[in-house]
Amino acid sequence: MPKPASTASSLPLRTTGLGGEASPDTGWSFRLILACLVAVSVSLPIALISIAKVILVVASMFYLGALWWRQRPEMAFKQLLTVPAVLVICAAFALGLFWTDADLGDALTIAVKHAKVIEIVLLVGLIRTLREARIAIAAFALGQAAYVLTAWLLVAGVPIGWADNHQGQYVVFSSYLDQSLIFATSAAVIWHLRSLRLWPGWLAALVAVAALVNVLLFQQGRTGYLVAFAMTALTILWDLPRKWRLLCLIAVPGAVMTVLYLGSQTFHGRVSKIVPEGQAYAQQSEIVTSSGWRLNAWHRSLQGIQASPLIGHGVGPRTPARPSHPPASPAAIPNPSAPTRGA
Repeated sequence: MPKPASTASSLPLRTTGLGGEASPDTGWSFRLILACLVAVSVSLPIALISIAKVILVVASMFYLGALWWRQRPEMAFKQLLTVPAVLVICAAFALGLFWTDADLGDALTIAVKHAKVIEIVLLVGLIRTLREARIAIAAFALGQAAYVLTAWLLVAGVPIGWADNHQGQYVVFSSYLDQSLIFATSAAVIWHLRSLRLWPGWLAALVAVAALVNVLLFQQGRTGYLVAFAMTALTILWDLPRKWRLLCLIAVPGAVMTVLYLGSQTFHGRVSKIVPEGQAYAQQSEIVTSSGWRLNAWHRSLQGIQASPLIGHGVGPRTPARPSHPPASPAAIPNPSAPTRGA
């Protein structure tokens, strides 16, 4: 697996203006402010994230429309494979509307949600210079650092006026699942940002480790645990010499999991439920538990793939569906209808 670029100079950014002239690399522009707004919004409540997305889409449409009107195409779109890849994904979801078995309104809602990946393309068009990219990355990292600090203040018992702290789960915004996934992925990103020298390397390492420890010791999401271990494995693959990678890839996650299982009551309690919940699903079709719901979703997904392996069932809402054998508690199943849908 190739290692991520270690220097900022490898970023595929340009230093020319709209007409090809040299662009001054100083000052702040509306584009840069918009990019920083989106970067910081990841560390804010979901409502503010949604507002930032709307602003990004609307403003980018005006900006790119102005470029097209002035016949000055955005060259960055031709330099990255990410752009056509994202467009193909959006087109696949749009085509799925033609054969979906969901209600058109629900299908359109889901298609729009998935189409938000287009924001990646819009940011490619907004960030025009190396300096702007570094500022936007720094805004993201500082926002995440504040997010992690707030979570640790909740752990320390400090009252935070803007934090939800739902049911004492040390959650700043939204849910423990959202926070654990954000922290696990951000820890990996911030760890690799050390090489960009946006801030002292020790500070980046401290924030990354603090985010990871918060997930593993104080959050209840087993999905977050899985992502945290996956990010740790990727870090090992990227940062260690080749001769040590395989050994550390097995030993480090295994050792961390063993220590957490023996020393963390939260981690032990959540992980120890996996086997009995899986057995309950296998023996009694019990899907009210977290593991049972997921096993049922995977089972129904496989049945859906088997029923329509080429074109699927179209875009639409994913709903818990009835297992192929009678469940022990049918009243607990919210919607015993079609298979899990995908594009």
